[in-house]
Amino acid sequence: AMAHYKKAVAIEPQFSVAELDLGNLLASQGKMNEAAAHYQRAIDGNADNADAHFNLGHVYLGQGRAEDAVREYGRVVALTPNDAEAHDNLANAYRAVGSENSAAAEYAKALALAPDSVSILNNYAWLLATASNPGTREPSRAVELAQRAVQLAPQPHPLIYHTLAAAYAAAGQTDDAIRAAERAEQLAQEQGDTRLAKAVKAELEKFRNAPSAH
Repeated sequence: AMAHYKKAVAIEPQFSVAELDLGNLLASQGKMNEAAAHYQRAIDGNADNADAHFNLGHVYLGQGRAEDAVREYGRVVALTPNDAEAHDNLANAYRAVGSENSAAAEYAKALALAPDSVSILNNYAWLLATASNPGTREPSRAVELAQRAVQLAPQPHPLIYHTLAAAYAAAGQTDDAIRAAERAEQLAQEQGDTRLAKAVKAELEKFRNAPSAH
């Protein structure tokens, strides 16, 4: 497969689709720097290649290059404004650079396009529950979104209950936060996610020691 893609690129250096495919192949092999180079070549060949911008943004976000990811996902949103996943990923990138208001705006757009997306509901709820900017935090809305994510999830997921616990805590509903966190810890242990289970356990102690806990 690699030889096939390299031959196509050699025949036409600006063959954007072949560059994109080669980048995807390299990414699947964990060769992210090489993949990024081919995604960039795909963009050089066709600046409107939304898939190349999207995948390059994904690489950048995974590498901690959040500002570069914002640029790439921003381009995707400009090219495909009705793509909910693009808005969701742009929001994730904005959150990574600390632009919480911009992240909230993009999550809102993503949710309007895909109101039943569990991942978007979860991401948006987490931001509204945990934002450092008081103007971005909306605890009651976070609870609403997280509850909906729990309802729509095809199977119970510890991350969603973790988000629900954070939303309840932000809204001052400590007992509900404790119950949600206990469920998150249980699911994390059952699924072998020891890191999350440990993190939730620490949060549980804070919830249980809160003055409003009963």
